[in-house]
Amino acid sequence: MNFPGKVRQSLELALTRLGVAVIPALPRRAVVHLAGFFGGLAWLFSRHLRRTGRANLDIAFGDSLSAVRKQQILRQSFSSFALVMLDMFWFSRDPENRIRTYVRFDESYEMLKRKEPKICLTAHLGNWELLGKAASFYGAPMVSVAAPLANPALDSLFNSMRGNTGQTVVSKGGAIRKLMQTLRDGGNIAVLLDQNTKPARGGIFVDYFGLPVPVSSAAATLYLHTKARILFSCCLPEPGGYYRTLPILEITPPDTTGMEKDEAVLTITQAVAKATEQAVREYPGNWLWMYKRWKYHAPGADASRYPFYSKDLLPEDRRDVSAEETEQ
Repeated sequence: MNFPGKVRQSLELALTRLGVAVIPALPRRAVVHLAGFFGGLAWLFSRHLRRTGRANLDIAFGDSLSAVRKQQILRQSFSSFALVMLDMFWFSRDPENRIRTYVRFDESYEMLKRKEPKICLTAHLGNWELLGKAASFYGAPMVSVAAPLANPALDSLFNSMRGNTGQTVVSKGGAIRKLMQTLRDGGNIAVLLDQNTKPARGGIFVDYFGLPVPVSSAAATLYLHTKARILFSCCLPEPGGYYRTLPILEITPPDTTGMEKDEAVLTITQAVAKATEQAVREYPGNWLWMYKRWKYHAPGADASRYPFYSKDLLPEDRRDVSAEETEQ
């Protein structure tokens, strides 16, 4: 059923507020069981998402994994995503005590407390929403970037839940100034870099599981301006509703001395994509395989190597990043 825009937004907000009222009151075990239940329902009834996930797994692993193993990974991915969504609500209540109880930090997270510029990268692997919230509670406040939701009231509500442990959330559009200032002040910024970023918005094509995909050049550009440390980690679910953070991996950019700026940005961005790929290979059941990661063909690439949903970039999506996005 299609609802008019305002009616749909009101329904979305009402359902979200219901979630805010009900889910945090549930025992932890019930939340975990609900995630499995909702993930199973999504697996059964989301035929298109299953098809997308299977195509992605074929791209990433080819014949190295059996069809049965790929199905296990995809089903786990549905449940993992359901838990991310439920935990947005569950950790919104008494977040300090709940994080203290259910999130186990690797000792490497101590480095995040130091006053020095750090570009903290993660992926849609495990619970990316909880990671920035938990790190901020741990004593390492993050300035995180999020794409605004189409529903402004819903966007405001979600950002208030994200920020109730000290995390600052900035909108994707025009975020570069805030990120740059945070780094110059010796702070931490948090960025998700496994999304499709069109060249018109600062994306560049780099290799990911053997096929070029568009990746934001933001981390590389910020590094070249600030020489901030580039760090990568994730927050993975554990039995019993617990989470653990992976040891922080420091990505040491290759020596870009003598390179043109575009070449240096490409080289650093490829190193970032490689770190993400390695983490996904190690923990495949916790990555968001339903996302159309190979949505765009690289210019001149063999389109037959891409999944069924892939398409060419439109001419307006190929233009160089605007002056507004690159202005410092």
